[in-house]
Amino acid sequence: LDDNYENTPGSGEGISPENTDGADQPDYLDLDSDNDGRGRCDGRLRYQQ
Repeated sequence: LDDNYENTPGSGEGISPENTDGADQPDYLDLDSDNDGRGRCDGRLRYQQ
């Protein structure tokens, strides 16, 4: 699978995870990937019967 994303199969360049804010971790690990001061799950859920 990895060879499909390389310029030359077998070259070892592989896949680089996206880091949109460029500050710390790749987006899939960064709880605040856009650096707006809020985490991914900053919404409020309300349950009503």
